[in-house]
Amino acid sequence: MPTGYRSRIVDAQIERYMRIFGAVEIAGTKWCGKTWSARAHASSITYVDRGSNLDVARADPSLMLIGERPHVIDEWQLVPDIWDEVRHGVDDEPGEKGRWLLTGSSTPLGRQAPHHSGAGRIRMNPMTLTESGVSSGEVSLAGLFGHRFAAARSPVDTRSLLDAVCRGGWPEAVGRDRDQVQ
Repeated sequence: MPTGYRSRIVDAQIERYMRIFGAVEIAGTKWCGKTWSARAHASSITYVDRGSNLDVARADPSLMLIGERPHVIDEWQLVPDIWDEVRHGVDDEPGEKGRWLLTGSSTPLGRQAPHHSGAGRIRMNPMTLTESGVSSGEVSLAGLFGHRFAAARSPVDTRSLLDAVCRGGWPEAVGRDRDQVQ
């Protein structure tokens, strides 16, 4: 578990998918916490974009799969052939679940995202007000859209709520003053 990691709503989905699939892809915008969330569920990690790893991955993508499992392959999309190596690894040992967690921010230019199966896919977003500790979560948007509502009082003043909304749910910004994130 990374030091300072804040539990995320997506954690339960990651755990579930790791019990179902041989590999799980966590995709989302940069800085929303994909790598940290993956690390919270993993025993080891390879950063494709660190040091000479990118050159190594291009030369032999299977080397990115080496590590104690569950193993994170961060920024796998920089070398799309890594996806095929993971898919083949999943196919070679179909009973083994939760072996790899792939994190990536975008699809490489000039290549579409893989269409073949092999991994459970999770789309991750910045932190919610509940995840960041600003809200109790007593009132949920899903509940409102499902016509379920119970009034609740927030101990957080309106100005602080507006500051939190403007700051956004980027994990690095949580807990910082408004003037530190503008």
